[in-house]
Amino acid sequence: MAAFRYKITKYDPRFYGGPGGAYTRDEWTSISDIGKTFDGVELTREEYERVEGLYLEAVRTGLEAAGIERLRVCGLEDHGDAPASLEEGQPVTVPEAVEICRALLREAGFWCRLEDGDRAYVHVGYDYYLYLGTPVDVGAALAPLEEAGLFVEAGFSSPFAE
Repeated sequence: MAAFRYKITKYDPRFYGGPGGAYTRDEWTSISDIGKTFDGVELTREEYERVEGLYLEAVRTGLEAAGIERLRVCGLEDHGDAPASLEEGQPVTVPEAVEICRALLREAGFWCRLEDGDRAYVHVGYDYYLYLGTPVDVGAALAPLEEAGLFVEAGFSSPFAE
């Protein structure tokens, strides 16, 4: 599997440690949380899209910094809403991968992994977790996203890796 592995989230690592290592802060985890209040602050569409944009920039930046131009759709699960054009094994460009990740983050009725064999992967997990694996260290390229509010943790393998 990819030599360099990252967990990329909006969750501050300082707040893990509840029962079973659970995250202890009350935070939104889904697009369906728009309009709900977390820690006294309402999640607006604008804030959701700002954070979503950071995740998508992490995908684009990480893949481009690693020199990855294409991934393949793997493990496609169609829950009734997968785009008709999306097929198992289909190659996708980085811009296409970004749009697939947007749909996955928005819980669009399908799920898949995006992979380039053992070289690279992008996996979107439950509760707004993103896993990126690359053949080269892309930590420096992702650093500006940390300044914008994401947490990029190196050394985390994807739980979806086969």
